[in-house]
Amino acid sequence: SEDSWPIVRVVRLVKIWVRADIFGVEHALFSRMQISPDGTVQERRHLPLRRLAWRHPERLYDLADENLRSEDSIYTEDWVKGCKRTLRDRLGLSLEWQEKHLEEDVHTNGFRSVEPRSGAYKRTYPGLVTLYAIHDVVFRVADPEHPGVRRLGLPSGQEFATVAGTICNDAAVNSVDKVVHVWTWERSAQDGSMSAETRSSCAPSPIKRVPIHSVSGRAIYDFQRIHRGDCELKPPSVLLRALQEGRTTDWATVMRMSTNIRDPDYSLLSFYKDLSAFPELDLYLLDGDVVPGMWRRGDGAGSRPGAASSASSGRTIGDEYQRTVGAFFAIYWLLRLDSDGRNGFCFGVDERYRPIAPDEDEDRLYPAEKRLKFFRESKWDRFDALLVDAGLIVKSRSGKVTVDSNRVRTLLALTAVHDIMKVQALLPTVAPQHRGYHGYRSGDAIGDHDHALSYIMDHFPELLPSFNGLNKEEQRSVQFTQCELCFNHGWFVQAEAPPGAMLCTLKSVLMSGATAADLGLYFLHWFTDLAGAEATPLGGAEKFVLHFSHAVLSSFLWSIPFLGKLETMSETQVVEQYLKARWRVLAPDIPPPQDSTAIACMRIAVMAQSDLSVVEIFRGLPAKDRKCLAEELAYTGCKDQSYLSAPWSCAGPAFLIYYGPALLQKNVDSPRGFRAALRALAEVMRVSRLIWPLLRGGDAGVVTISVAELKTQPIDVVVGIVPDRPKGRWVLVRHNDREGAVEFHKEGQAQGGQFSGHAPSVRVEKLSFEHCFQEACVDDSPEAYGSFEDRTDDWRDLDVSKSPSVGERLECIMEKRFSRRVSQLPFAADEEDLGLDSTVNSSLLANIRQDPQEIWLLRCQNQALQEEIKQLKLRLEVERGAD
Repeated sequence: SEDSWPIVRVVRLVKIWVRADIFGVEHALFSRMQISPDGTVQERRHLPLRRLAWRHPERLYDLADENLRSEDSIYTEDWVKGCKRTLRDRLGLSLEWQEKHLEEDVHTNGFRSVEPRSGAYKRTYPGLVTLYAIHDVVFRVADPEHPGVRRLGLPSGQEFATVAGTICNDAAVNSVDKVVHVWTWERSAQDGSMSAETRSSCAPSPIKRVPIHSVSGRAIYDFQRIHRGDCELKPPSVLLRALQEGRTTDWATVMRMSTNIRDPDYSLLSFYKDLSAFPELDLYLLDGDVVPGMWRRGDGAGSRPGAASSASSGRTIGDEYQRTVGAFFAIYWLLRLDSDGRNGFCFGVDERYRPIAPDEDEDRLYPAEKRLKFFRESKWDRFDALLVDAGLIVKSRSGKVTVDSNRVRTLLALTAVHDIMKVQALLPTVAPQHRGYHGYRSGDAIGDHDHALSYIMDHFPELLPSFNGLNKEEQRSVQFTQCELCFNHGWFVQAEAPPGAMLCTLKSVLMSGATAADLGLYFLHWFTDLAGAEATPLGGAEKFVLHFSHAVLSSFLWSIPFLGKLETMSETQVVEQYLKARWRVLAPDIPPPQDSTAIACMRIAVMAQSDLSVVEIFRGLPAKDRKCLAEELAYTGCKDQSYLSAPWSCAGPAFLIYYGPALLQKNVDSPRGFRAALRALAEVMRVSRLIWPLLRGGDAGVVTISVAELKTQPIDVVVGIVPDRPKGRWVLVRHNDREGAVEFHKEGQAQGGQFSGHAPSVRVEKLSFEHCFQEACVDDSPEAYGSFEDRTDDWRDLDVSKSPSVGERLECIMEKRFSRRVSQLPFAADEEDLGLDSTVNSSLLANIRQDPQEIWLLRCQNQALQEEIKQLKLRLEVERGAD
């Protein structure tokens, strides 16, 4: 050569840009972390690239030969084929997949050669200069929303991992280089080049997921190592034991986190880095398959390694990891509500993990309207109450906040381990000595992730170092959160279920030694876990801020203190107190109802999530439907428990109308539609009672009736007034002793008694909804409803000696006919309701109709006077009895 170099190294390569629109912003794909076979982790940003193979690698060429620098060189493999092989070998994308999902951007492609320079030596080739000929090739993902491109972390732009090399159990192949690449999407400039400084100063990326820790990246390498088969098959899970055995939690760091979490100088970025103290966090990186077919369910030793193919297709790193980090971040923000916590909770953080303020530009706040609404209207004192009830903070009378660092540590440890069993490869199998655990036999794989975690806590706690390192009291609190509480918070908030279905198990667990603080920890963990559910931890608590009804969230938070009263009150008493409190919120100036329809009125108002106009509609129902709903909605499902205003309600079984609130809420904006929905529920309950007859006294329990099919249909379709409705009938199907469902059976399918498509024990009864839109009913008369005194015959023989409120029940018995509807709304008044016996003449009645609010207040005063009279009568009878 002209510079008298004795020899020059020539490298021809393809460098591939894979670009995709993520939330409308162009991003490019980079490998940002590489884990070598010896476990060494390097964080180096580079593109997918490949050196093109020489056709005759043993030959020497003249440096002046232009074929060495030309775009289509005859000396190396075709660069187009080289691109396809690069995408296959580096990203695991088959040729068929490339043809289907990638489009080459021929207008952006480029070619360049870089001449050798004196002194420009590669470290691996000292003294040798290099001539580079580089193809820059751009591919665009045709449809980032297509399910087939999820392996690339789309459409949300999450990180994913690939393995370079062949993975199998052949020892001869195990020596092949198997570098694990962690890929990330970065916002890119149009020319494909962007410095770190430029990237940090440009508009914020819409990707709100955290990058994994470099130390956590080793978990992926360990997964590959274990797959080679060099691990002992030990219970309860091969993978869990191989990854966790001997590992420890960095408790010094955890205590620093717990102590400094409210410190203004303790940033979210520092908090995130400190999360690496929990070794369990690495396990979330293994959700999904790193290599298809790598694991299969095994014998008593748990999951076993299996054969696998060549380089893996990409797998997302993963939603569970991001959700767990989101839950951690929610804890961080909640404990800092009086400083920067509200900003972080509502608006998330910028590229440097600093909370975004509400006065920043709308691009950063997007969607600004929802975030600002949550920020300004949330009842933040209820968020604080969660922390107080769980024992994480103590507030003095002066408002000073003291953090219980031990309690914070407990919550952090719980968050670290809570969902690891959602990683299928970690699920344990039951050891022979533990057969019968939660009904599982020896060798059974525990598929329920909560049961699986409890099994590890009970019998292999050393595999969960963040749990095992807690003291006994803290472990007990954590295990309480894993108990089968059979508690559905949505049922309670929406008054969807009777007390027996919601609270009996929760009450028994509390009575077995748990404390109110443990229950508080349960709800706080539930809250933080749900706050991170969108898997976008850098965007704040987006599940609540953007995707959750603010009214429902407020109701959830508002209801929690009532559940703490289970320590001293019965399940039915707690529900009745909650219903009355909700009524006072809906109608502050109107006292809660106390007549025989009180429970139905309050439950319907809460189920509908509306104002008290829905009670007017209920009061205006035909007597037959009104009576049915009043009775069925008042049964408790709890042995020897009844509501004060419904002394007969300890009978059963009680019905849980699953999706009943959804059906009512769907029709709440139309009075006519809401009336039809109520009548449809009444019909379902009447037919249900034919299948499950009423039993007086004892423990009749609860039967769940699903009306999911009803709530998915417009109410006019349900009742059959739409001409083109499919031919068929609505039926109630009894699936077993405790479950039934409303179903639509096409013509020829519905039968009374039994249905040919079900087992002989299944019973089917027809439902008739045709009357639901009728305005009048032959049974719609006061006599059809019956007097309240008539109801006493139904429960007179019951043993009420066990009731704590016998006196109050006796007051209900003495209630007169004219006061049975004393609590209805003013605008529900009709001839019957305003009867007031002979004390109201026709002229007064005319005035009453002109001012219903006045008669409402008069009737409330009348009720109060009647209550005083009854109290005096009761005292007189007690005194006479004593004499």
